[in-house]
Amino acid sequence: MMSYVRQRTRQIKRLQVSLIALSAVIVLAVLIYLGFKGRTGWWPEADCTVVSSRVVSSRAPMGATREVLIMYRGEYGLSYVVKGKEHFVWADSGWIDTSEEFIGKKVAELSIPCRFRVQYNPLNPAESVAHLRR
Repeated sequence: MMSYVRQRTRQIKRLQVSLIALSAVIVLAVLIYLGFKGRTGWWPEADCTVVSSRVVSSRAPMGATREVLIMYRGEYGLSYVVKGKEHFVWADSGWIDTSEEFIGKKVAELSIPCRFRVQYNPLNPAESVAHLRR
């Protein structure tokens, strides 16, 4: 009876060690994945076409008062093609102001050729980032 208890205790300890090792491997794999997911520098680039524009508003609180400053920024809608499939991403135009009309006029003229660099995730081409070329 005593040897059965010892044998069973050893089996439980081995199982615990195995589960801890498996958990460590899973945590390490998730951390590596998240590290690479956040880095877009290695993503390939695609040519883009500006297809639309929009004005987006945001609210910024002004210090300790209850006043809010409304800012407007322009964005361009970019289309890009990867392996024959068209995708879409919004890109910051670089224009920001308190006047919605001013920003609307600035982004109304679509920039041709596309002045943006679109990088896409090769594992999921619908995931992308766009940067203004300098």
